[in-house]
Amino acid sequence: MSDKICISINNKKFNKENEKTKEAIYKALHKLCEIIIQFEENGQPFEKIFNNEAIKYDVFENNFYTYKFRYADNTQLRILYHFVRDDDGKITIELHQYAVKRRNNKNYIEAFEKYARNYDK
Repeated sequence: MSDKICISINNKKFNKENEKTKEAIYKALHKLCEIIIQFEENGQPFEKIFNNEAIKYDVFENNFYTYKFRYADNTQLRILYHFVRDDDGKITIELHQYAVKRRNNKNYIEAFEKYARNYDK
């Protein structure tokens, strides 16, 4: 992992999650960071990325985004993350919520949206 970016897990239920789901989340977060670093190194800051569902599948209030990831066993993850860039340019990707997507269930969208809307209130 680059020293330009770090990952923070801000989700209390994460530690109680099964190992397979934890592994999928870690892989997803690392892949997300790789993509962000690639954009940044190519001169395209995260804040200027638009219409790229690879890293900003859904865009919510307060710098929250959804990242969608398919794990090796076809587990579909949806991750609600918060993007933070400090004054020194260091990027932190904060995991706040996640959902294992099953079939056409999109209940996670409402939960993510509500969480992002009420963040820091």
